[in-house]
Amino acid sequence: EGGTPYMAYGGDFGPSGARHDGNFLMNNVHVAHDCRIGDRCVLASLVGLAGHVEVGDHAVIGAMAGVHQFVRIGEHSFTGAATLLSKDVLPFSRVAGRRARWIGVNGVGLRRRGFSRSEVAALRWRRCSACGSSSPRRGSGMR
Repeated sequence: EGGTPYMAYGGDFGPSGARHDGNFLMNNVHVAHDCRIGDRCVLASLVGLAGHVEVGDHAVIGAMAGVHQFVRIGEHSFTGAATLLSKDVLPFSRVAGRRARWIGVNGVGLRRRGFSRSEVAALRWRRCSACGSSSPRRGSGMR
């Protein structure tokens, strides 16, 4: 029940505020009031979550990322280091950049969690069609 060194925490882990097994919050993480963190999430060093942020199961947030209040981070998503999130992150997505932009489906993370190659490929095509792109190439889709 001890926290990570220098961690500021004011939110809930999972439904009904119970701490879920498998979350990994590194040093100097700030989780503000009324935040919800799902199961088996990773928040790297110096991540800051503003109030009312929701983090889905299996999400990974890279070091020094900042998340604006009321943002929802989808399950199985990956946020790159030093990314500033001011909009929601779709489930299964990879986002990165000073102002976060969609850079693809989190294929590596999904395969590590047991998704088949065909399931990952189907998600890639589904995301591209939702974003108005004809192929799953880097940089296409949401910005």
